[in-house]
Order: sequence, then C-alpha cells, then structure tokens
Amino acid sequence: MRFVRVANFSSKKQPILSRWVITMRFFSDTARHLFVSASICLLAGCFDAEVPLDSEDQAQPLAKEAAAKEAKGAYDEAIALYVRLLDVEPTNARGHLSLGLVLEEHHQDYVAAIYHYRRYLSLRPMSEKKDLITLRVLKAKQQFSGTISDRSNAPGKVINDLKNKNQALTHRVMELEQLAAAAQARAESVLAAAPRPGARPDRGEVPTRALAADRPAEPDKPTPLVVRLPTTYHVQSGDTLEKIAIHFYGDRSRWKSIYEANRKVIRNKDRLQRGQELTIPKLG
Repeated sequence: MRFVRVANFSSKKQPILSRWVITMRFFSDTARHLFVSASICLLAGCFDAEVPLDSEDQAQPLAKEAAAKEAKGAYDEAIALYVRLLDVEPTNARGHLSLGLVLEEHHQDYVAAIYHYRRYLSLRPMSEKKDLITLRVLKAKQQFSGTISDRSNAPGKVINDLKNKNQALTHRVMELEQLAAAAQARAESVLAAAPRPGARPDRGEVPTRALAADRPAEPDKPTPLVVRLPTTYHVQSGDTLEKIAIHFYGDRSRWKSIYEANRKVIRNKDRLQRGQELTIPKLG
C-alpha cells in the first residue's frame, strides 16, 4: 500500500478527520497506527490511482449538495441527498462510501454503514482503500455487537420497572378499596338514620299498620237504636225526618216510611214541630 503526501493534504479537509478517529480499544497499538494513517490518506486523497474515479463520482450535483450539507453538520439532509444520488446512480462508489461514513459516525446505524462499505468494495474490488474500508467494516461490526450487548440488559431493567409500577398500582388499588369501604359505611349510616316510609318525625319509627290509630277517625256509620217497633217518638229541637230515620233505622233514606205513617200529623215534612208525636213504623 502506497502512502503519498500524507503531510500535504488540504487544510480544508482537516475538520473531516475527526470522523475517522475511532475507539481504539478494539485494536492493538500497531493496528491502531495503521488505521489512523490509512484513514488520513483516505480523506486526503493519498491514493493517486483512485483520485480521478472519486472526483468523477463527487462531481455529480447531488453528491456536491450532499457533501455541502455534511460539511455544515446537516447530517440528516446529507443522508437524504446521498440516498437520492444512489437511487439515480446506484454505481456511484464514492456515494456509497460517503453515506456509509455518515451513517456510522453520526447515526450509529452500523448495519447500513456496513452495507454501503461492502457496496463500495464490490464496485471497486481492486481499490487501494480496500484494507482501510475492511477495517471500517470490522469496527462497525464491533460497535454493533456492543449495542446488542447493551440491549440484552434492557429486558431486566424493563421487568424491574414493570414490577415497581405493579407494586405502586397494587398499593393504589388497596387505598381506593379502603376509601370505598369507608364511603359505603358512611352511606349505610346515613340511610339507617334517615326516616323510612311510615315513620313520623320526632316520634321514632312506627310500623305502617300502627299509623291507622293516628289517622283522623272516619265518621262512624249510624248505629240504629235497638227498640221494638212500632213505637212513638216526640220531636226534639233540630230534628228532621232523616235524623229520625237514622236514629231508628240507621238509614236516612227511610225518612219516607216515617212520613207516610204520619201524613195526618206532619203538615210540612221539611219543618217538624217540637213536641210533635210521631209513629215510627215497623219496616215490612
């Protein structure tokens, strides 16, 4: 592998070097130095044979626009533009490489990055960048393995969180049950103290049947006087034939029988004379 003009790369490309600085715990010291040196050369254009090919790929309008967005830190927009470029020109090898770098370093989408690295190598199998990109693939795989390891611990944490929430909900349910029991007890107490149908205020509960004694007495039906008929009766002040009929027969409609038996004596059936003697006939 040739390294050319390592110290003379353009100063404009220096800010991009930060994306090639990786976590070095995966490599030995020798491999680390090789990887850093190769990364610098890749970005600085150390590989003379591939400069024309890269320049041609990067000359595409969408590639230029994507690179400009990437330089400004607008990585989401850069990714979208690289994707559009590859939709239009899927054989743009440099577009695959650039997209892979952005996906790995700024989106931590290691699987997609590996795919685009491998697409670059398939399009340029004899590339002088092959060893460097192979190292990038290895690094992305290790990074992805680390995310899998981190996620493997997630179920335990989720289960603990669910247990804590379940305990909190159980405690809350118990509180609500206690409040409901207390409310029911208060309601029963209020209902017990409230007067029921048939109870009279300030006199306690009284069975409904007992209320009959407290009701106003209905007028008793007239009870006929038990006498042996026929008989005579002397008219009292305020008497009428109906009153006399009630007195002897218990039925005011029997006044006609008294009137018929005393036609010779009664001059005006509506006005009886006090002291007048009337015959009370026996009903047939």
